[in-house]
Amino acid sequence: MPLDCTGESLPDIPKIELQEYPSSFDDFCLILNTNNEVIFYESISGTNYQYWVILEADDYPLAACELEKYADYATQHNQWSGRRADYLIIGSYQGDCYLIVVELRHVLVKEKQEDEKFEQLLKSIKQIIDNLEVINNSKSLEAVYTNPSYYRIIGLIIAPGNTRLFRRGELNRVVSINSHKVLIRTLPKDALSDCKITWTDLLQRIGVSPKQL
Repeated sequence: MPLDCTGESLPDIPKIELQEYPSSFDDFCLILNTNNEVIFYESISGTNYQYWVILEADDYPLAACELEKYADYATQHNQWSGRRADYLIIGSYQGDCYLIVVELRHVLVKEKQEDEKFEQLLKSIKQIIDNLEVINNSKSLEAVYTNPSYYRIIGLIIAPGNTRLFRRGELNRVVSINSHKVLIRTLPKDALSDCKITWTDLLQRIGVSPKQL
């Protein structure tokens, strides 16, 4: 029996549609207005199954971007090198602009798996910070937030099939990358309802507060 949020076909939820010949970062993003949804998904190697999570914009518009596909494109233009995470969400909350880098994994049951994903997130975030002008000059950012003076940056693991809660020393790990404070977090499994979460609930469930970043 498949695990939660897993199946041979995806729910009928909008995806981020990619152009055949992209020419900018914006070509990898989808703008979500209030009550709009997008599905993030990955295929399970060696099977016909896929797993997914659904994000809903509630009070604020969002930009959802295919970060892995963009990184492939950016590598060809010397604007990315090394590992890349799966998705990027650009949004606002309580007056701040957020960049949330998302790494999907079907299940997360060992600390080693979490550590490997944390490392992948950190390397992806460093690439984003090194090339922030790409986001600063994008129409996707403009649709969400006007001229942010800084970003609150979060690396987030989502494992919708199964997520074990590890007894870490720090619930919310904060690291510094190029003078930017970055929060690294795993979304608790019970945060999802029918494989779905709203933007506001996502931020609250990963412990966002003005004092943390």
